[in-house]
Amino acid sequence: VAAIPSKSAYFIVIRRGICYNHGMPNDMITLKALGKELSETLNSGRINRIASLGNDSYLFTVRARGNNRALFLSAKSDTAGVYITESEHSADEIPNNFCMALRKRLIGGIVESFSVENEDRIIKIDILSRNELNDAKKYSLYAEIMGGASNLILVSDGNIIDAAKRIINENSRPVYPGADYVLPPRAKILLSDPDAVSVLDSSSTAKEVIYRLNGLSPESATELLRLR
Repeated sequence: VAAIPSKSAYFIVIRRGICYNHGMPNDMITLKALGKELSETLNSGRINRIASLGNDSYLFTVRARGNNRALFLSAKSDTAGVYITESEHSADEIPNNFCMALRKRLIGGIVESFSVENEDRIIKIDILSRNELNDAKKYSLYAEIMGGASNLILVSDGNIIDAAKRIINENSRPVYPGADYVLPPRAKILLSDPDAVSVLDSSSTAKEVIYRLNGLSPESATELLRLR
């Protein structure tokens, strides 16, 4: 934060020390708070179980700091998100193909970090595991939390291993096994960009802010206008 100009919109939000709770809108600001809290809770934890729950949702059981934690991940358009849950979930009797890919590579792996990517609604989970030859191997699981375009994508060495939703369309970003992983395109101004301040100064409604700044929800845009 120290390297960011003190007048930037990003600095205004981060210095408030927002804490995440489930039910908040999933945008870049709240997900940054979520990533920090997940890191504090799950980093260095071991993944012991992965279950598919249907509707592009998955449950990871992570043993961290002497406790078993249930990490819920969903790419379903209306419930997309990543968070720790204490709710009961019924696992599919037959796991889907993406769940099998996750199990094969991530069970027994160690959670290294959670981070927000591209200043957008994307959480990257880095996991150190082992391959078929028992060599150490690093994997990244990207949770793209973007409404109808939400997805969960497993990546290693820059290549996609598999995804909850495969996309094979010449007019869209390719998301299928073997393709290079590319972050979703971004056309708006970043919240950390000095130009974000002028956007806030010249905007009168949350809708205007959302249209011009990247990765914001109506709730966060309204709060930024209030803080300017």
